Amino acid sequence: MAAAFSLIPELDEIVKNGTAEKRAEAIERISGLFLQGAAHFETRHVALFDDILVGLVPATEIETRAELAERLSKLDNAPPTLVKQLARETEIRVSGPILRRCWTIPPWSTSRAEKVRSIWRRFPDARRCHRP
Repeated sequence: MAAAFSLIPELDEIVKNGTAEKRAEAIERISGLFLQGAAHFETRHVALFDDILVGLVPATEIETRAELAERLSKLDNAPPTLVKQLARETEIRVSGPILRRCWTIPPWSTSRAEKVRSIWRRFPDARRCHRP
């Protein structure tokens, strides 16, 4: 966790004035820290990462968001606000992995159901994707 706090001074600058490349680098570093410890994190730790990443992710390239969505979709304790943000994306490379595998979004969620139906219409083979 100490490594996460050492990133905070530069985060404010990256959020305010960072290039897409700097944001992508910060997301990679922060999500890497999260993924390393995710199995052991308490709710308050997940919330910290959620707060940080939610501020960085929207202004990044699609490729960065898609990679992050893929990585987070495999976790049972992925940051919930970020997951919802990624699930609402119109870009299928971003929302697809979350909607297919991430179970932090309730299956009865109206927005999730609408998004899944939309994916199924556009990509019929997406129906074959199930939680492992």
